[in-house]
Amino acid sequence: MDIVPAILSPGEAILRPEVARTLGHERINAWNTLAVRGQLRRFAGGGIVERLGLGKLIDLSKSFAVGGDALAALATMSMDSSSRALGGTTQDGVLATGTGAARTVGANVAEQFSGIWHFLSRDSWTFLRRIPTAVGQAVGIVGGALGPQAGHYLWDDVWKGQGNIFQRGGKFLGDLFSPSNLLHMVEEVFKGLWDSAKGIWAVGRGLVTDPLGTIRDAANGVWDLAKSQYTGLVDMVKATKQIFTSPMDYASRVVHEVTSTAKDALPNTKGLWDFGSGDQLDATQPDMSNALGSMFSLPGVGDAVTRWAPLARAALMQLGLSET
Repeated sequence: MDIVPAILSPGEAILRPEVARTLGHERINAWNTLAVRGQLRRFAGGGIVERLGLGKLIDLSKSFAVGGDALAALATMSMDSSSRALGGTTQDGVLATGTGAARTVGANVAEQFSGIWHFLSRDSWTFLRRIPTAVGQAVGIVGGALGPQAGHYLWDDVWKGQGNIFQRGGKFLGDLFSPSNLLHMVEEVFKGLWDSAKGIWAVGRGLVTDPLGTIRDAANGVWDLAKSQYTGLVDMVKATKQIFTSPMDYASRVVHEVTSTAKDALPNTKGLWDFGSGDQLDATQPDMSNALGSMFSLPGVGDAVTRWAPLARAALMQLGLSET
C-alpha cells in the first residue's frame, strides 16, 4: 500500500521496495551522485557524424567505462568504515576483503583505460578506413592521414600531459587538427584517391567539382568523431574522481590499492581531477573552410602546382584522357 506522497520531476521514477532492497541504498545514492555529476551521460548522435556513417565508432567508444568500478570502490569504502565498530580479528577480516575488492577494481580500471588508450590512439583510426559511405573513401584517408599523429599527441598531451582532463583534451584536439596536419591531410586525400580507382569513381566527381566541400565534410566528420570519443575518456576520468577524491573513512586504503594496481594504465594523475562539475571540454573546432581554402590557391609555381596536380589527374581520369 502506498502511504508516502511524493513529488517528482519529469523523467524521475520510483523503484519498488524489492528493487531498492536488492540494489541497496548506497548503490542507488552513488548512481544518483554520478548522474548529477554527468557520469551516466550518453553520447548524442546525429548531424554530420551520422551522415558519414561514423556513429558506430562512437558506440564502440561507449564500451569502455568505469562507472561500475567507482560504485564498487565507494561500496568498499563504506564496508571498511563499518568494520570499525567490530574491532579485533573480525575487523581485520573485513578490511582484508576490502583490500581484495579494491585490487579487483584497480585491475578493471587498468583494463578499461588501457582499452580506451588503444582505441583512441590506434583502433578507431583503423576502423575509420572501413566506413562504407558515399564519401567514406575521403573520410578514411583523412583518418589515415591524422591517425599516425593521434597516438603521439594522445600520449604527450593527455597521458603524460599537464592540467585537468578537459585542458589536456583541448590541447590534444588543437594539436591533432593543427594547420600543418590539415595540410598533410589534404595531400594524403588526393594521393590516396589517385592511388585507388574505386575511390576516384566514388568521390572523384565531388573532388573535381567541389574539392573544398568534399574534404571539409570529411574533416568536420573526423573532428566531431575525435571530440565525441574523447568525451568517453572524460567520463571515465569523472568516474575515477569519485574514487580518488572521496572524503569517506578508509578511502585512502581503497585509493592505495586501486592506484597500485592501475597506475601503469592511468594518465598522469597530477592535476587530472582538478575540475569542477560545470567544466567542459574547451576545444574550438577549426573553420575548415578557411583552413582548407587557403590550400586551394590558383596554380602557379612550386607548392600551388603540387597541390593542383592531383586534381588535374582526377579530372583527366574522369574524362578518360591520358596524363600526357
